[in-house]
Amino acid sequence: MRSPRRWFSGLHAALVLLSLLLGPKASTAVDTYTVILLNPMTFVSGINSSGIVSGNIGSVLTSSNEAAYWDGSAPVPIGTLGGDFSQAFDVGDSGAVVGESLNAAGESQAFVWDGLSMSELPTLGGDSGVARSINDFAVVVGRAEIPGIANYSHAVRWTNGQAFDLGTLGGTVSEAWDINGSGQIVGWARTPTISSRAALWENGTVTDLGTLGGTLSHANAINDAGQIVGQAQVTGNTTWHACLWEAGGVLDIGTLGGSQSEAFDINASGQIVGQSQMSTGGAGGFLWEDGTLYRITDLLVPEDAAWSITSAQAINDDGWIAGWGRLGNGTYPVLLQPATAASVPSMDRTGFLLLTLALVCGASAALRSTRVAHA
Repeated sequence: MRSPRRWFSGLHAALVLLSLLLGPKASTAVDTYTVILLNPMTFVSGINSSGIVSGNIGSVLTSSNEAAYWDGSAPVPIGTLGGDFSQAFDVGDSGAVVGESLNAAGESQAFVWDGLSMSELPTLGGDSGVARSINDFAVVVGRAEIPGIANYSHAVRWTNGQAFDLGTLGGTVSEAWDINGSGQIVGWARTPTISSRAALWENGTVTDLGTLGGTLSHANAINDAGQIVGQAQVTGNTTWHACLWEAGGVLDIGTLGGSQSEAFDINASGQIVGQSQMSTGGAGGFLWEDGTLYRITDLLVPEDAAWSITSAQAINDDGWIAGWGRLGNGTYPVLLQPATAASVPSMDRTGFLLLTLALVCGASAALRSTRVAHA
């Protein structure tokens, strides 16, 4: 099923190409945004430099959901590993998509999709895995079960299809959520006291990133400058706030008037997006830029004033935001187009297969040998 609203024209495509050639926007003032409806997607998770959005769509083959990406005009389902469910968590700049899927045996496994087919990634010896993020060098991170203890998983890095155990902060469980172009990986890991803390894996070591004075924290994203965003408990453990880790310190981003907030993504310019409780008790998507926290609903163009943006899940380097918006009595997946952007995105397949070929071939070889390495 295609979206009832069509967004392409020859002029649009030409403007998109010009926008990509010129690179990320340079703006001294916060943007305003136009809402693009991503129906019938049922979940949105990531966005790449071309504005392609990863997520889910209701499957036409089963009663469950199927991993998909939005290509600029409509969602494109990418199938499963043989089961009746899949979910996409990230889309790389090459167009490669990663996530989790049920295989024919009913096991939930990490996958990478290269534009042609979906390949299963190996575990750490256990029964399941999830791929959360992929960088420009086709390195994938996520979590995978370890042998011996049911439902215990460790953060994992897949390089050339081979699984490397990233370890924990001394506890039993960990998970990687994002990786940047330098190979720095962030996520969370348990300590010996079973506390879950935001973690950075770099050069073979794992570092506890700390909190905002409380006990727990979680890192969701890292940009190429090494800036990390997520969520941490404040002093007294009474609530969680969105936060930014950089230069060895942590900054409380604050809220939109409510008690809780969480940062989901950060781009190369340091723009941060997430979700916050508002003073009215509802949820609002936010944009943090140059020290100021904005409610994205307040940044919409007048034509889209009827929308309320409830969550901002991901942002690319040109400021395009994928998230959720409320219109009337419904909540829908949306793509927010900056006013400074030339046009809507389109899939750029240049170098698509070359970038992911090594990863996919490696995954096949690793699955055949079932060999697991440890970092």
